Amino acid sequence: MSALKKATLKAAVLGAAVKETAPPPPVAQPAITPLPAEDDYDIDASLKADIQMKIDEAAAKNELQRLADEEGLEETTANVEAIKQFLKQHVRGYLSAEGVNAAYQNLGPRGSNVLTFKRVQPPPAPTPEPVAPAEVLGTLRNGEPQLPLHIVPNKHNTTAQLKDWLARTNAGKLVRPKGGFSSSIF
Repeated sequence: MSALKKATLKAAVLGAAVKETAPPPPVAQPAITPLPAEDDYDIDASLKADIQMKIDEAAAKNELQRLADEEGLEETTANVEAIKQFLKQHVRGYLSAEGVNAAYQNLGPRGSNVLTFKRVQPPPAPTPEPVAPAEVLGTLRNGEPQLPLHIVPNKHNTTAQLKDWLARTNAGKLVRPKGGFSSSIF
């Protein structure tokens, strides 16, 4: 083979090897453009508003239940319709605990008295604890009054009072247990 053919063949082989190892040229991608929105609509704000509305609605239902339990508000369709009408007129129908309280204040007994209530039975009065009968003190043979059992006698009490007090408190019959401080072990 001639030298020219060898060089051309060599260049073709080397060129092909270089082309195989080189990265392919970048392909131009079309630019992505967002579609034009009809309105600027914030999805996060919408979701937050929906969640807050559900929270307020649950709080309003709890407030209505509290009013029924504690204040005696009847659970009738007339009461529900009156509260709904009030909310539509004054808070655009938004159901919340504050709206329910406002409706109760305006439609309840202090307002126009449109709402109906059931009679709330007051809880029965607690029964008083049985009182121990007061100690009835008699008179002694000499005409002096007996001493109450809850006091400690002192030097101003008479001998007859002290003997009577000891007899009633059983203080004179206290006996030391046998074998308590004996020196004998048998």
